[in-house]
Amino acid sequence: MYRGRSRTRIPVAVSRCSPVAVFGVFGVVGVFGRSAGVGHNGGRMPTWKAHSLATPQPDQLDLDRGDSVRSTVELPGVPIGTAGKVILANGFNWLRYRVRFSNGVELADLDGRHLEPTGRAARRLARRQSR
Repeated sequence: MYRGRSRTRIPVAVSRCSPVAVFGVFGVVGVFGRSAGVGHNGGRMPTWKAHSLATPQPDQLDLDRGDSVRSTVELPGVPIGTAGKVILANGFNWLRYRVRFSNGVELADLDGRHLEPTGRAARRLARRQSR
């Protein structure tokens, strides 16, 4: 069964979740005609829990997105001591970060060997270590 104009034929499939689910180019178009998209589940699915053996090393930095950092070594296009902001936190066993520095350079795969936290991030990590 197809629905739509003769030139743009969209297949329709019956789903158990909704009376009619239409599969389009950009994702599932539901009953209300809005595109669900990939990764947009509206909070219905629980977040993924890391494996119990996937724990970071004890000396690694545990930063979050938006944390302020400073470079501790010379990086390509980034002199020592340049301030930056974490824009992506990645990894399970090797925590690594993508950082946008104040001089406009953006570098990935940086960790505790390259960065030190500043501001709120430094205070938060110091509080965690004191526990």
